[in-house]
Amino acid sequence: MRRRPIVSFLFLLTSIRLSHAADPAPPATRPADLYFMAGQSNMQGSGTVADLPDPQRQPVPNASFWNGSTFEPLTPGRTRSPGHTQFGPEISFASTITAASPNRDVLIVKFALSGQPLHAGWDGTTWLDLPPAPNRKTFYPGTSPTDPNTGLHYLAMRRTFLAALNHLRHQNTPFTIRGFLWMQGEQDAKHPTSATNYAASLRLLKHRLEQDTNQNTPIPLVFGQVLPHDPPLPRFTHRSEIRTSQAHADATSGHPDAIPGTRMVPTDNFPLLPDTVHYNTTGQLQLGRTMATAILKLQPPP
Repeated sequence: MRRRPIVSFLFLLTSIRLSHAADPAPPATRPADLYFMAGQSNMQGSGTVADLPDPQRQPVPNASFWNGSTFEPLTPGRTRSPGHTQFGPEISFASTITAASPNRDVLIVKFALSGQPLHAGWDGTTWLDLPPAPNRKTFYPGTSPTDPNTGLHYLAMRRTFLAALNHLRHQNTPFTIRGFLWMQGEQDAKHPTSATNYAASLRLLKHRLEQDTNQNTPIPLVFGQVLPHDPPLPRFTHRSEIRTSQAHADATSGHPDAIPGTRMVPTDNFPLLPDTVHYNTTGQLQLGRTMATAILKLQPPP
């Protein structure tokens, strides 16, 4: 009678061991490459999903898109980017990147607002011609993480980016921030100060993003040159000045305004919608592919 507890204990111990032996090993987590995308309308997207061939409407292999609460498969017509019917450069960008690195996952976090400025002198579409001040509707990043003059759009963009990073850390997902894609400048082309100082504004934006995401190494930056149509619409009074400043920002320009780790994507041959400002479906696809090619050249090996 006294041996029964011992037998029962040994049986239980054996059962536990067998149970643990039968448990499947946890799946290996693949490394992920994370990309930030931001800007205004041509980053938000004017490509039309209905114009895509059927194969291009399928989910992009190994690519996910931040929807505000989690990363979902990047699927044209389903992913809200900016809506179910339109898309920006993210589709062809992701497919180009994943083709180059098939053993890694691509994660995209995008924040875009149509018609919004970067320079601190703007408040939305109104030029104030004053020093930076709080609560202006602009992507102006401030001069430090606690600068009270940081633009409202930059603050919202930062919240979006940090929420995605915190989600990945909470999920214990290994990732590397591999690039920042920027497509903006139409609003800044409407005043001489913001147009001629665009390279300086872009340098500050890159620096501040690196600070706010706690990066020990610089984040490669690729941006598109705006307003390819010439002559420009009358409201873009300083198109030539902003395009010149953007060209100077390219790291290979040899100009004092050149930003290390930065490439400008020329867009003069990208097809536009009839409004001559926004890219059509082909243009958006071309923008994404060209940005991907440029960012890959800036990156160290994974």
